[in-house]
Amino acid sequence: MSTSLFFTASVFLLVLVSSIPARPHADSAAFTALRKINVIRTDHRLQALRLESTAADTAEKHASELASRMTLSHRSSDGMRVNQRYRLEGGTALRSGENLGAGDDVDVIIQAWMDSPSHRANLLNPDWFNAGIGSCALPGGRILLVAVFTGSRWKQKTTMVRNDEIILSGSIVLRIDVIPDEFFIVFDEEKYPPSRLWQVNAETVGMSFTLPHPQLWDSTSISSYQVAVVEYGYAQISDLVFIEGLPDL
Repeated sequence: MSTSLFFTASVFLLVLVSSIPARPHADSAAFTALRKINVIRTDHRLQALRLESTAADTAEKHASELASRMTLSHRSSDGMRVNQRYRLEGGTALRSGENLGAGDDVDVIIQAWMDSPSHRANLLNPDWFNAGIGSCALPGGRILLVAVFTGSRWKQKTTMVRNDEIILSGSIVLRIDVIPDEFFIVFDEEKYPPSRLWQVNAETVGMSFTLPHPQLWDSTSISSYQVAVVEYGYAQISDLVFIEGLPDL
């Protein structure tokens, strides 16, 4: 799989708003929206979405920009779509999606998403594991919501150098009612299984990987690895992670 190819599942709901400048967003709307989305997902036997700070930052910035422009668009003022904006914020997921909407309150917007086939598909996408919500208050008591969904499953905890090896430790979120066949990472075009696995909780598995230190690596070098989960015999790469600044050997 090419690491240069990013996937997106972006949809939006166009709602006309007044041209009066927007007021600052209310964080409570974002938290309420994520909670209500997770109620819908659990009702459909899907894993609840975890709050991802990078996705939230991406959503907040886009919500603020859209409110200032008084428009709804999946493209930012410089032409970037959600996957580009998310990766620029430091996100690791290879797949991301976005719902946009404006209305009288969170319930109205989410119901409109559920009534729209493309929005509903995004809300109920089983390949989403995280989300971040951005909100901005509009004139007349209305709000604008941006929901960014990502397929990231890997959360890196530590990176250590031991002798001539790199030790990566982290955790992977599980899909509800699915036990993966295997996990692995791809590093320097080689496949590496976990050197250790442990159960964190019902939704998360911890693991560590032992990798060879890249040759001729100095403290300014940057490398990357891909994280893959195999389910039903199919390997899906969920994350592309960059490593930089490891000590010299």
